[in-house]
Amino acid sequence: MKLSDRPDLALQIHEAANGLKLLYASDRSNPIICLQLYIKSGAISESEDERGFAHFLEHLVFKCTNRFPNNDISHFASDIGAVLNAYTDFDTTCYYLTLPREKLHEGMMILAEMAMHSVFKAEDIKTEKQIVLEEIYQYKAEPDTDFLEYVQTNYFTDSPLQYPVLGNKQSLKNATVKSLTAFYKKHYTPQNSFIVATGDFEEGDLLASFLRLFGAWEGKAPEPVEYTMGSDLKWRYFSRNKKGREFISFLLPELPEKHPESEALHIAIRHLAIGKSSILYKRLVEKEKLCAFVRVSSLSGIKAGASAILFAPIKPEYKERIISVYFEELWKVITHGVPADNIELIRSDIMHHWLYSFEGVENICVLIAAEEYNDDLSRIFNFGKILCGIDNEGIINATRRYWTLDRQAFFYQGKKDLTQAAIDIFDEYQNKDFPKAATTIQPKEEKEDIANYLANHSLARTFPKYHVFKLQNGMDFVYNHQPGKDICGFSLSFPLSQLNEDKKGSCFFTANLMLHGTQHRSYDEISRYSRERGFNIRAFNHIDSTTFRGKCHSSNLHGALALLSEIITEPKLDKGYFQMLKNTAAEGLRRDKDYSVTHAYTKWFKSLFGAKNNLYYPTGNLDAINKLKLSDCEDWLAYKNSGTAYSLAIVGSLDPHLVLSYANKYFGAKLNYTSERKFNPIYEERKPKLYRDYQKIDQAIIYCGGIASPASNIEENTAFYVLSHLMGGDLSSRLYWTLRENNGYAYQTGFDFSSIQDLGYWYSYVFCDPDQYLDSLKALRRVFDDLLKDGFNEEELTRGKKYLSAITKMDGESASFRAAAISNLLCLGYDLDYYLSREERLNSVDIELLNYLANKYLNTDNQYTYVMV
Repeated sequence: MKLSDRPDLALQIHEAANGLKLLYASDRSNPIICLQLYIKSGAISESEDERGFAHFLEHLVFKCTNRFPNNDISHFASDIGAVLNAYTDFDTTCYYLTLPREKLHEGMMILAEMAMHSVFKAEDIKTEKQIVLEEIYQYKAEPDTDFLEYVQTNYFTDSPLQYPVLGNKQSLKNATVKSLTAFYKKHYTPQNSFIVATGDFEEGDLLASFLRLFGAWEGKAPEPVEYTMGSDLKWRYFSRNKKGREFISFLLPELPEKHPESEALHIAIRHLAIGKSSILYKRLVEKEKLCAFVRVSSLSGIKAGASAILFAPIKPEYKERIISVYFEELWKVITHGVPADNIELIRSDIMHHWLYSFEGVENICVLIAAEEYNDDLSRIFNFGKILCGIDNEGIINATRRYWTLDRQAFFYQGKKDLTQAAIDIFDEYQNKDFPKAATTIQPKEEKEDIANYLANHSLARTFPKYHVFKLQNGMDFVYNHQPGKDICGFSLSFPLSQLNEDKKGSCFFTANLMLHGTQHRSYDEISRYSRERGFNIRAFNHIDSTTFRGKCHSSNLHGALALLSEIITEPKLDKGYFQMLKNTAAEGLRRDKDYSVTHAYTKWFKSLFGAKNNLYYPTGNLDAINKLKLSDCEDWLAYKNSGTAYSLAIVGSLDPHLVLSYANKYFGAKLNYTSERKFNPIYEERKPKLYRDYQKIDQAIIYCGGIASPASNIEENTAFYVLSHLMGGDLSSRLYWTLRENNGYAYQTGFDFSSIQDLGYWYSYVFCDPDQYLDSLKALRRVFDDLLKDGFNEEELTRGKKYLSAITKMDGESASFRAAAISNLLCLGYDLDYYLSREERLNSVDIELLNYLANKYLNTDNQYTYVMV
């Protein structure tokens, strides 16, 4: 792919008489549709006494409409096999659903009901207030999100970006039917909204539904909100004392995409801090091993905002060095820009990431909506041209113009105050002679007329075929041939994991070490080769297998497979990188204790399987990480190379015989295949018990679960997957309906299930107010008791099957995900028919089997309960 390449997107636009715009692109490659309704109002649209109203409405519009008066909209969505959700941001509220192609009109009707016909009732507002307050408490319980909110509220001065999207307790408590209805009528109007539709639909049907359901919508757009980052700009640093691991953050200005210098600043921040190829990650995580991670979060809407660079120091005494390195690398960018070769690599990264966003109907909707917000849909087709126009001079001028000291800020959170040594570093940087930017900004080229790009056709429907091969060494290979699709997915799996290792963590660390160098290429060479061609091979450690997977453009499949083969067959384990991986993994486990939800789940898991199980940590515990040696990883690698049940799956558009020749050359001729699969799960058989852990946290956390069906029993395993969904898988599930919708106890509740060959386990969870944890626990147990007494019913089973069928179709949109699902099943001894018969197995599940499993596994003798409060 070249930067000048244009996506094959059949985009069209229709605007109704009331000003509502419909943007749509037909794609027949998968029998599903994505519909998204955008309200161009969010947190920045709120007055002082409306803080959180945009997000509050996102919750309320589901509850009651003219056609669905009793919270029936979620049931209706599940009945038609639709996956319905929503989100709120600084300047947008989005409602989106993915559904079968034959339910287009019903999906449009759901959006119309929420946009035009929502009714707010006092009892719904009361219930949902508690839910949103619990959501706020949950954000507070997550150390990184809580820290970022602290950063956001203090960095922005007179900008509405300082206000959290969730709002504050006082404004939410004061919300009434009258005030919320007024906000709804003001902002939910056709001129303040637009709809995006992508997928397998007939244009005539879409336009007919659009005009019929939305044509009578009335109302004007509210006055636009104008804002900047703030007028009181000066260098500032903030410090707060809080228990737990330390966080550091630097704030740099971020420009809106409309701005002529936005992409230049984007390249600069990627070079500095985004991803493992960034300068700060290489220095602070890989080379000097001072941080567990370096991440960037965007605190920005359509207009100007900020990039928050977040650092996780491994030790408190490292913070001064981290600050020094940050200023050193920032100064290099401001004075010299980005090296030419890295500009090209970053261009390639951005372009390929953008091209991959055309995979999947939901992704395409989001892409179209983003450019509609930017008021320049032509960017969808000429984005590569925009990237090509950026040079180092433009990057230098952009950073000098906007990354000035008065626009920067520093934030620190830890157990102790910021040291004088750190403040001295700030003073030294402030005394530098800051270089000036060029006096003029090069304007962006005048945006092109979108009419030049609009299509009068839709992409043709494709019929993928599966080819099953045995490579010359006997290993299984499945090729899913999809003509007309540029994106390929590839995946190699084998049944080695934490369940069959002599030294805990050896599988996890070796698999990740393999990605960091081969006998022929250093990590930098692997990275450059991959980035130039737009693919990224990653390792995934499952409980019973290991998978190496990636995606690429069809023209680069040969090179991607050659590199994957080299990684698998000729790795070179680097001692320095091994130590970095150990440091990062150990720090991750230490930080887990600060995340109450994760910490509580770990405690619950140990209550079920014992502290010495090998089912939970792929890395091993802290003691195992400290004891692991590089020689242990070399031993594991030798064991893998002696032979295992490798399997390969590829999804792509190339000729099947050509791809088969690649597979034999790089894997059939090089891997030692055996059909042997040995697993040794280690765990204790313990008695059910209720554990209470009093931590005095803002949100109570309840986990309740037990043993479940093993994967070896295919019929029961499939049925338990359905049972899991009916209990807590979507908006119409029993736990969601009882604990959230009816009682308002929990912001989050759900039910999940996992299994390996000879063992399965299930768990339910509830996150609630500490004062209501006893009521929540009783309600949770009542759900189980009622189920055991009355069983499931046919209506909810039918609804659940439709929903899960839709999820299956959505999963198939990603070539990489599909390849990984197939290769993982093959290596565990399943055949392709098992993968292809998923829907058939789902439809075979009946009420009798579900109720049998409920009585067998959900009874009180199999309920291990852990409460952190």
